[in-house]
Amino acid sequence: IIFISLLLALFLATVKSAYKISNYLFSALLILTAIDVSGFLLDSFIENPSILGMFRYMVTFLQLPVFYSYVASVCYSDFKLNPRHLIRLIPFVVANLVLLPRYYLVDAESKIRFLQDHQNMFELMFNHVLLHIQIFGYLIAVFILLRKTKKLYLENYAGTSISAYNWLFQFTVAITIFYSIVLLKNIFKFSDYPNIYEWMIIGLFLFQLLVITWYLF
Repeated sequence: IIFISLLLALFLATVKSAYKISNYLFSALLILTAIDVSGFLLDSFIENPSILGMFRYMVTFLQLPVFYSYVASVCYSDFKLNPRHLIRLIPFVVANLVLLPRYYLVDAESKIRFLQDHQNMFELMFNHVLLHIQIFGYLIAVFILLRKTKKLYLENYAGTSISAYNWLFQFTVAITIFYSIVLLKNIFKFSDYPNIYEWMIIGLFLFQLLVITWYLF
């Protein structure tokens, strides 16, 4: 997943195209995906809990804002990034600020105790809830955007525009299925069934590989 994501991201960022903003945004999404799934590699090199390891997890808060921006850039030919889009980073900033007192600013032993008792840690539960509110808020926003775009395309365009809409809709459905499984997985994370949680992680990795390969083709 990491290799294909970074290879495709490099291609999208360097290929000559009239859709540079869309390519850059999807390239960023692929890089965030690679960072998200790199946890197992980091664990192989970093034995103790670290700021880098937690920050890697927090990168998840950036994926849906970038995905929404990508969809908007495909739907609207006049789409441009501007400073007001930085407001979408607020959940990411809040999630990291919450972790400052009892994780980022403490020693290694305190970090270990924090993670060992993760089921009872308010910060982690708060971030999980915030993340899922953000995820499904953005997914609803994407579907609303696609609905408006479909109406616009049917009234004014045809051919490639409709094809682009159909693909975006299918891709958004796939992303929705993925994050629905993520929600179910995270419920088991705070339950007494850790084995189910681990198996669902493996299933999500396979699903990610399938979606990225589908996009590549």
